[in-house]
Amino acid sequence: MRRNRSWLSFWVAWVTTTCACAGVDSATEVDAGHDSGLPPADAGPSVPDAPMQDSGWPGAPDAASPGPWEGPHFVQVVTGSYHSCARTDAGQVYCWGDDSQLQLGEGLVHRHTCGAPLRRGPCRPFAAPVPALEGAVEIAAGGGTTCGLREDGSVVCTGQYPRPLPGLPPLVELTMGDGLVCGITADADLVCVDPVWNERILTADRVTDFTATTGHFCYVREGRVFCGGESYFSYGALGGVLDPPCQAWWPYDHCTRGVWVDLPAEAVEVETARSLTCARTVDEEVYCWGWLDEPETPPTHVPELDGPARELVLGLGQACVLRPSGGLECRASERPLPALEQVVSVDLEGGYRRWGPPHGCAVTEDGAVSCWGSNGAGELGHGRWSDRIHDGIERVRLSPAPDWTPRPLPMATEPGWVPYPTLSDECVIERALRPEELGPFTVSTCGVSRCMRFETPAGANVWPLGNTRGASGLGGVTPFILFTDTHRVYGLVSIQTGEVLAAMRSPADYIRERPDGDFDSCIVDNLEVTGTDAVLTLRSGPFPLRVVHAPIDSLRDVSAPTEIGRKGYFGEEVTAGANAFTIFASSGLEIHAHGVIRTFPNVSPEVDIVGSTVFWHDYRGPRLWAALGVGDPVPLLELSDTIVADIGVEPGRLAWTETFDVATADPPPPVELWTAALSSDLMLSDRTSLGVIDASPWGAIVLGDGQVAYVAMNGDLVLRNLTSRSERRLPSQDFRWGRVWYVADGQVVTGGRGSPVARTPIDAMPLISLATDAPP
Repeated sequence: MRRNRSWLSFWVAWVTTTCACAGVDSATEVDAGHDSGLPPADAGPSVPDAPMQDSGWPGAPDAASPGPWEGPHFVQVVTGSYHSCARTDAGQVYCWGDDSQLQLGEGLVHRHTCGAPLRRGPCRPFAAPVPALEGAVEIAAGGGTTCGLREDGSVVCTGQYPRPLPGLPPLVELTMGDGLVCGITADADLVCVDPVWNERILTADRVTDFTATTGHFCYVREGRVFCGGESYFSYGALGGVLDPPCQAWWPYDHCTRGVWVDLPAEAVEVETARSLTCARTVDEEVYCWGWLDEPETPPTHVPELDGPARELVLGLGQACVLRPSGGLECRASERPLPALEQVVSVDLEGGYRRWGPPHGCAVTEDGAVSCWGSNGAGELGHGRWSDRIHDGIERVRLSPAPDWTPRPLPMATEPGWVPYPTLSDECVIERALRPEELGPFTVSTCGVSRCMRFETPAGANVWPLGNTRGASGLGGVTPFILFTDTHRVYGLVSIQTGEVLAAMRSPADYIRERPDGDFDSCIVDNLEVTGTDAVLTLRSGPFPLRVVHAPIDSLRDVSAPTEIGRKGYFGEEVTAGANAFTIFASSGLEIHAHGVIRTFPNVSPEVDIVGSTVFWHDYRGPRLWAALGVGDPVPLLELSDTIVADIGVEPGRLAWTETFDVATADPPPPVELWTAALSSDLMLSDRTSLGVIDASPWGAIVLGDGQVAYVAMNGDLVLRNLTSRSERRLPSQDFRWGRVWYVADGQVVTGGRGSPVARTPIDAMPLISLATDAPP
């Protein structure tokens, strides 16, 4: 019975397709799980790609005899989407391939880069131990995660979900799916948890086999096969029809419904891949459904797979059985697999894959691991990476190939700039030895405000980024970004004096080709500053994202910062508080507090932080959440007819705006301002409406010193006092206000792209009304 499933979450970029869905009329719809009750996924209009069609795959010749295997004695192998792992008979786990999600457990150790320029990322194209998984008696892999089952029944993971999973009871078998870590207990109970929330979202009893892949799952219960999950684009892999179809961006939040599959005999095993499912019966017959020769194929007998077998083995475009003799026999396919004999463990990649054809690996009786297929991220472990399909089988190496070395770190070429410390060989980041040479920027009076103008050298463009209250002893700082023809420069500048306090630079574009024919592969992507700390994100070509955390003094003094992790997705944003910060990407929200990390995937949030308390609401969503650092999220608010437009937080007080769905409204809908007291245990009380305000449905509000500030739709700067409910309003000066950054110490600080940084005293803003129900 195989316990390794390939998967990759639906929030990765999609290729749009369409499909006409039909199915088996005799299937009976049932509910196999429950709604998690956590922030729901936004079902986007894009959909996964159609199953990969078999075309152009070269014939796979037998490998020449490589001689006796002298490495560790492996007994199990698993494949993720771009990485592979194998377990030894001594409980050691070796992994190789992509490491953009730290699925190899490596961090910054390997210093290697794989992939073409637009998908280059950290990798290790040869096998090496993963200490975090040592002692495993079974392993599973998928997407950006590797998990191990230990002898005591506990599960530990590296990669996207790097932590123990206490929500699982002691297990005797382990498997993984899209957003699921599952297992079967000694009592034949199936338990699946969402590894982010650590909540059970799928359970069943008397289960003898379970399988999961991208979007759907199946299990055998008392001889019957049940399949559930995302059905709209499964191409019939559920074996029946869900009416209505179940479609979700994060499948298992809402797609635990399923059907019982109509088979002529009791099943003993079930296995599924991206769009194909097969079951083996007590009569040693194999039935498959889904994308067999065409989509929506009902359960169909596949006689070439009948007979004695150790297990079913499915991959993208492949349906095979592992015979008792150790041979792998497959249904006829345009993509033949290498001839395999004396196999004790085999895995074929079967989940969503963004680039290139799939790969496969096998363990033979001598304990060696051999792989074939795509090697764009070094997932074959042959000691190097290659964009071509490897058309033969070759053993995994325990060291790099002799002709493969990582790229050297380019050195600075201009006076005044030095390589930024501790960054790995893939990055080209330089630190300004004398940041004062970039400034100071001009600070002058603009009307009632004191403004900082960003006057830059000819041909450069500079934007203030803002959204920080500054650092102790610095008089308030803001990050800025400066673009030139060849570089982008990120730095910190004093709001009061215009002095440039720190600066880094990187190549202007991650796809800029260098004279040696390679590509620059790391740029400074984001910089956020809070009381005494700075958080930087550095993008490598464009994968992965590096997250660097450093005290501001160390940025100024060029001390070594701490690289705390890597992510692998587009669209990262950073929000920082006094004792915590968050990273938001297409992968979801990641909270960092006191060296601990917690990830909430499939969340598209607007974030605010007070101290170490993180507040967020889903984009165009009705729910508002909070978490004390990396603690469990607390639902603060759930609306019925409106959505949360934005939030503002200060100690003991919360403000938010509500509006209707802005996607279809023309003209924009009205915006209502609300406030409530917030207790230390994250409970709201005294909810009060302050009426409709003239803020944009897309605009931001900021709460500070008991005042709610925003920029009105006509460009005015507006303050609402939560106690007196008075309103102050200042028309736009000879510049645009941009957006409000913060309210503190009797001042409103504004700025943004194309707008100077302005510090406006509250007392200088005209008082418009003291009435409780003052009109906007």
